[in-house]
Formats: sequence, structure tokens, C-alpha cells
Amino acid sequence: MNVSGLRFLSTLTLALCFWLGLVQSAIWNGAATPAWITALPGAHGLASHIFTRVGAPLSMEPYYFFGRIVPAVYAGLLITLFRLPHLRPALQRPRAYRLMLIALLVALAGDLTAYWGGGWYGTGVRFWGFWVTEVPSLLATMAAALTAGITIRREDRTAGLVLALLPLMSILATLAFAYMPHGPLLGFCVAGFLLLWLPSGSRPAA
Repeated sequence: MNVSGLRFLSTLTLALCFWLGLVQSAIWNGAATPAWITALPGAHGLASHIFTRVGAPLSMEPYYFFGRIVPAVYAGLLITLFRLPHLRPALQRPRAYRLMLIALLVALAGDLTAYWGGGWYGTGVRFWGFWVTEVPSLLATMAAALTAGITIRREDRTAGLVLALLPLMSILATLAFAYMPHGPLLGFCVAGFLLLWLPSGSRPAA
């Protein structure tokens, strides 16, 4: 996939993650949904239309219906992050970047267990998928991103700064949505988007 294709994929992934975050936050939080989310009726109207046409005929709960779309966000994000080292050579060096990708794959497995397994086998499976697998893996992913960012800060200042700030972006998004995993994932989606568009900012050799 060329740079234009990756940029398109990254933009689509970011938009999907943001929209799903709005929808799932409203479903989960109910009356306690953050005011800024309830002030976006278009996003919820679209979700209601899609669920009425697709989810309701399948006798699915809205929570699990929209939750089962989240792996598409993981897929788009992983493709972007796997390809980035070919565009930003500095990312090929730090082992922390590779560990970040592995942790993100584990988080995806946890998400599949929570939303798909939980829908079939109940809240016990959802607990193990989300709290025991996905959340710790996302925390490990954020720690690895921070480490990778610090490691490459001299070779690629832009990538180093974006990765170092990724945990902060994920935390702020989680607080804004009052919901996980979309908050942490949005931080990664923003980081992937920025790394595809911003120049490297590499320092010239001495």
C-alpha cells in the first residue's frame, strides 16, 4: 500500500474510531453521557439508522452490535503502524516499537473476546476479554510507544514527539469519552494519522 492509500486508511480509521466512541459512550453511560457527545445528534441518528436496519433484525443488543465493529479500527491501525517503519526508518530501530505492535495485537484478541465472546457467553467472558486482556495490553502499548518515542527522539524528532505524547492523547481521549477502549485507541489513531502527514524533522548530521 502506497502513502496515499495509507493516509486514506488512517483517516478512515480515525473517523470510525471517533464515531464509535461517541456511540458506545452514549450507550454505556446513558444519562451520564458527556454533554459534548449528546450535542452531536447527527452521529447518534446515523447509529440509530444503522442499528435499526442491521442490528435489530439480528436480535443484537446495541452495545455488542457496535462493539463488534471495533476490530475494524484495530485492523486499520495495525496496518498503518506496521507500514510506518518503511516510511520513517527511525522506527525500525527501537525494540519498543515492535513490542508496541505485539501488545496491540494482544489487545485486539482481548477486544474480540469481550465484544464477540461476551455477546455469546455472557459478562464473565467480557470481563476476561476487556479487563484482564485488552486494558492491560493497551497500557503496555502506551508504555512501549512512550519508550519508542524517547529512543528515536534524535533521529526523527517529529515521530519521537508524537509517540512520546501518545499516552497523554489516549488518556485525554478516554476522559473525554468516559469510555474505553475507544479513548485509548483514538490516541493511537491520531498518532498514526500525524506520522503519515508530518515531516520527519530529523536533525542534520554533525
